Amino acid sequence: MGALTCSKCYNHQVGGNFCENCGHALVQGGQQVIQVKQIPLSRSSRQQTSEPSAISTMMRNYAEFYKKTLKNPTHALKQSDHHYGNAIATLLLLSITFALGIYLLMNAQGVLVDTNAFQIISRLTLGSLLILAAGFVGLIISLKIGGINLTYKEAMTQYGTLAVPFTLLTMLSMITGLSSSVTFTLSLAAIGLLLFVAFVPMLMTFFHILQTENHRATLYLSFLAFGVTILTLYVMFRIYLADLWVMIGRI
Repeated sequence: MGALTCSKCYNHQVGGNFCENCGHALVQGGQQVIQVKQIPLSRSSRQQTSEPSAISTMMRNYAEFYKKTLKNPTHALKQSDHHYGNAIATLLLLSITFALGIYLLMNAQGVLVDTNAFQIISRLTLGSLLILAAGFVGLIISLKIGGINLTYKEAMTQYGTLAVPFTLLTMLSMITGLSSSVTFTLSLAAIGLLLFVAFVPMLMTFFHILQTENHRATLYLSFLAFGVTILTLYVMFRIYLADLWVMIGRI
């Protein structure tokens, strides 16, 4: 470091920020020397800084996944568990949009009087998730009987990925629900959720059994997936979904 000169008393010294003679701030080369101590960011600050970028990255990745699946839904049948998180997010999206479509229709029809909105939407969402679970149970049982070497995670990834086109229908049901269109809303919601649960387990079973040498059992196991799904749905309706169905029937 060069010699430092005090601009007040013109004292010269080798180092330091302040004059040893008068205490005035020192200058070097005609400029005042100001040393700013850099304080490292704490872990919480770094996390807060990185969180928005991480969320935006996840949203971009999901949007890309959604767009690619819409272009070629059958590609989902060959998915590994790489898009497991996106598949779970799609099933949640299907359930939530189904619930919102039915809720908006009920609200537009004046069915809901002094009723907590969150309570209704959460019940509808939980009910639709149970319906989706019934389809997955039917799928897993038929695949295991057929001797298909597919992990639960891989099966869930394919199951959830195939839900992408059906979410368009449940999202449309939200728009028709706002317009108080009973026929269109219930049709779109039913096709989006119930047709998915009935059709996708059969499709996945048919596809995977067809890749094996046990071709004769393809049709039987596909209908087995459908039968187990319907049976599981019946049990769920008896235990939990009956009240939900009565609530929807008020429309």
